[in-house]
Amino acid sequence: MSIANMLRTKYRHCTNQRFTATEGYRNNFYSKLGIRQNTFNTLLKLLENQHKSFYNIIETGTSRSGMENITGDGASTYIFDTFVNYYDGSVTSIDIDSIAVLKVNSTTSEKTNVICNDSLKELKNINSEIDCFYIDSYDVDMLNPLPAAEHALKEFQAIEDKLNSKTIIMIDDTPNSEEYLPPWIEESLNKLGKTKMDIKWPNGKGMLLVPYLEKNGYTKLSHAYQAIFVKESI
Repeated sequence: MSIANMLRTKYRHCTNQRFTATEGYRNNFYSKLGIRQNTFNTLLKLLENQHKSFYNIIETGTSRSGMENITGDGASTYIFDTFVNYYDGSVTSIDIDSIAVLKVNSTTSEKTNVICNDSLKELKNINSEIDCFYIDSYDVDMLNPLPAAEHALKEFQAIEDKLNSKTIIMIDDTPNSEEYLPPWIEESLNKLGKTKMDIKWPNGKGMLLVPYLEKNGYTKLSHAYQAIFVKESI
């Protein structure tokens, strides 16, 4: 049984409540999400407020650690999978790591499909209306963020013409300032004999995408460690 189905069974009495208020989210994700907990909470509320009967969620970069490292990796695929099992919908997750793809496909419900492919190629195959686009592929090096930042920008541009005015865009690993650097980044820096002072700003996966979105009329709703944008002001 998938994690989403186990949660759905355990918290069946909560299915008529809003997802972010359910024990399923609060007890199994929120407290473990660390630096991502509030932006995911915002994202889910925004989706709920659309009051749709079916949600289509696309993400690049699947939850490769499963539910084993929620604080570090975020468990986004499992959060989205649980969400669409409460409100109906589908999740398409794209990752180039075949082992991660097999792992997540085997531990999520039938409403989630994890595809093994280069995201820049696979995004071109998506033709359905998109309610949420979550960008989290290509590991970012905060001392050399440009490769990951260029990839994130290309991902968005590959699917931009398929987004509508209400599509919610969230970018992971994009700290707004030194204040939002998570502990594991500082630990990695220490191992290299570096400190936070060696990090240049802006930084992260969204280093190029954030200004691109701002320049092209998107509204920034939140920006801490993750950034949330919509085309239409809410």
